[in-house]
Amino acid sequence: MNENDIKFFDGDDEIILSKSFNIYENKLKISKFLGFEFIFIFEKESLNSKKDILIDTQEEKIKITISNKFRNSIGSMSSDKIPFLQKEEEKILFSIFGKQVGKNNLHITINFYRRKI
Repeated sequence: MNENDIKFFDGDDEIILSKSFNIYENKLKISKFLGFEFIFIFEKESLNSKKDILIDTQEEKIKITISNKFRNSIGSMSSDKIPFLQKEEEKILFSIFGKQVGKNNLHITINFYRRKI
């Protein structure tokens, strides 16, 4: 069996990517994934937004702003999978966990999912 043949699922949703990152500059870019460039912005201060996660989808760029609530030593995560792309027969969702390390740095884990519809 080839490692590429192994698939992972959370319920019926296929986990298509799961990665952890140490973030020092408050920004994470993921290029050429699903045909998009993803830019995750991690707020250091509250922008008085009512949402903890804001998604701005442009043609080939998706900007996701994460509130400063992720900046605590215990950690914080999205309360559910967040849909952000829909194609004809599938939705793409993500979830995120973040934990502050030291004074300004973050350790985050991002999961992307594919849901057949």
